[in-house]
Amino acid sequence: MANLITVFRIISSLLLLLVPTFSFGFNLLYLFAGFTDMMDGAVARKRNTVSEFGSALDTIADFVFLGVCFWKILPELELPFFLLVWIGLIAVIKLTSGIICCSMKKIYIAVHS
Repeated sequence: MANLITVFRIISSLLLLLVPTFSFGFNLLYLFAGFTDMMDGAVARKRNTVSEFGSALDTIADFVFLGVCFWKILPELELPFFLLVWIGLIAVIKLTSGIICCSMKKIYIAVHS
């Protein structure tokens, strides 16, 4: 059940690409994705179905959601160039650390609370 909730977050995140930024539909999908992000872990713990696959799927869903939000929202904001550079650097560091952990440990590593 928790993994299905996470899949719904991936689907709703991808649907964000199809609607105008900050429209009613965008806001509704955005809130739904946020709600599913809060619920999947709680459901997994409540039903005692926590798994490595679920943790990996949750991280993938987080990356999809963040990537879509960056793609849709950042162009709409008037942010100074230095802030865009910082956002890019943080994204590169996060992605690089995930790749290094996977290559060194030969397993997927994600920190979830």
